[in-house]
Amino acid sequence: MSIVGAALVPAAPVLLPALSGREQPAATVLHSALGVIRQLIDSAPEEIIVLAEAESDGVFDESAPWGLHRLGGMATGSSSDAPAMAREPLPVPLAIGAALLNLAGWTGPTAFHALDRAMSPKAAIESGGRLGLGTRPVGLLLLGNGSACCSDKAPGSFNAGAQAFNEALKTLILDSDQATMERISPEAAAEQLSDVRVPLQVLTGAGAAVRLRGSIAYDEPYMGVHYICAAFLPVGATDQ
Repeated sequence: MSIVGAALVPAAPVLLPALSGREQPAATVLHSALGVIRQLIDSAPEEIIVLAEAESDGVFDESAPWGLHRLGGMATGSSSDAPAMAREPLPVPLAIGAALLNLAGWTGPTAFHALDRAMSPKAAIESGGRLGLGTRPVGLLLLGNGSACCSDKAPGSFNAGAQAFNEALKTLILDSDQATMERISPEAAAEQLSDVRVPLQVLTGAGAAVRLRGSIAYDEPYMGVHYICAAFLPVGATDQ
């Protein structure tokens, strides 16, 4: 596979209209998320691979049911006519990615990779390297958030290191520096209840043969969780 681009969007059920009764700022975040996904689609991939952290590794094809009924308000979605509950549903972050791709208008082939959140940086980069082999144009959609400890009402309560952690992520995304991305600390990510480390490090490995430049469309805390929407495109494409 040849990586033609990538996008990072929040792993947040609140972004999906059928799951959220909130209009703002969730609608603003959703607009930004769909915008970077459409940039990814415009990079002309033949397939999009959706990546998110989970309890263990797993690979799903587009016939897997979304399973968002588990959160309420949305029926299970799947491209297959087979009974949805007969198959294992996607982990929730991957299901959110499937729903956002659908909202953005993607109709091409899709695969879903659950990434063990305990994976070491080296293993994540090596896993991404295997994704980056070949010549077929592929896009990557990453699901994940910054710190979930940005306020007293955050899922992880308040952590004084949240702002510094989020600022470091922003710098890493804009620089898209592979050596620096490898040094995202698993311990720091766990302390901040962030689930973006492994997808970003997989992206680093997958794009090793392509110099990607990150641009950020949204970078703010919402309900105590830091949401980031970013696009990663080859340097030549971003300079046009």
